[in-house]
Amino acid sequence: MEYNIRNEIILRKGKQVYIFRYTSGGDEVELLDELMSMAQEGSEVEGGFDYFDAAVISHTLIKSLLEQADRILEEGLPSLLQ
Repeated sequence: MEYNIRNEIILRKGKQVYIFRYTSGGDEVELLDELMSMAQEGSEVEGGFDYFDAAVISHTLIKSLLEQADRILEEGLPSLLQ
């Protein structure tokens, strides 16, 4: 099973569409850092990307990570890690 999977989370907010792409097992921390930076900058602009938006994306990311962890546990660890 391949564990470094490309993922995409899409947030539609009014006329804005935010697309976040990341690789499982490597880019999650960078994505969370970027979400916080975007929220800090966007909260100063009416209708911009704000902390609530960052929380929604973070929740989606964490849910995805938990689902992936469950699949790994069900299927067993890859042979490289055993």
